[in-house]
Amino acid sequence: MTPRSGRNGPSGNSDVYAVFYVEDNPVYAEQTVEIGSSQLEARCGEGWRWEAGNFGTTVFNNPGPPAFDTPGPNTGPEAQTTLDDDGNAVFVFKGNLVCGW
Repeated sequence: MTPRSGRNGPSGNSDVYAVFYVEDNPVYAEQTVEIGSSQLEARCGEGWRWEAGNFGTTVFNNPGPPAFDTPGPNTGPEAQTTLDDDGNAVFVFKGNLVCGW
């Protein structure tokens, strides 16, 4: 994991960016791998996003009007992708305030 954080422009809100590398034995190449973290997602009150490499699925929660969406952890499918021929995959997490570490 390679975490980064910073301020979000003039609002002063915090952002968090993390890269997660999955490494497994090449015997598992082409198998599906998924990722999620309810604790990390729950800390991001202004939205979060998992991006999967290798043409995987992207999962996000960007709060809209209260009737449509609320911030918090993912309650649906996890972000997923396929391990490459060497047994590797990568995921990127992006989150917005209140991502307190």
